[in-house]
Amino acid sequence: MIIGQIKCLRKVNDMSELEELKEQVTEIQKKIEELERKEHEEENKQIFKEDDIYYSVNSYGEILKNTWEENKYDKGALSILNCFKTKEEAEFELERKKVIAEMKKFAFEPDFDNDEQPKYMIFYNNGIKISWIFNDNYGYIYFKTREICEECIKSVGVERIEKYYFGIK
Repeated sequence: MIIGQIKCLRKVNDMSELEELKEQVTEIQKKIEELERKEHEEENKQIFKEDDIYYSVNSYGEILKNTWEENKYDKGALSILNCFKTKEEAEFELERKKVIAEMKKFAFEPDFDNDEQPKYMIFYNNGIKISWIFNDNYGYIYFKTREICEECIKSVGVERIEKYYFGIK
């Protein structure tokens, strides 16, 4: 009987300790989320202040000059990384998007579950190179054949791919 009561008390103590730890974890997670939110707000506040000029790219591929007013449009543009301090930064982003769009015209949607399907990609290693994989997704743009990769490189241009796709100056 006494042994049963001791085991029961241990279970209660273990459960109490477990519940207490769960509460502590929940509190720590809440604190982390709050600190991350504050840090994000501070980062955003430091980027633009009221009446600052910034640039964005609209859906027509035009660069717009804007005044930061802390409104829904400004915050939305910032949330999708479409706010630039200089016109040159906006022009770079526009050209980067154009290069990716041009490259995707040659691309295909690979089946990464199919080990038999070769997938070719363009990568940078002291210059533009072509490689193939079977089932790993590295986040590149993929092509059906080596020849299509070569055609893409020729069409888009080595310098543009290096500069805008890989960020090599």
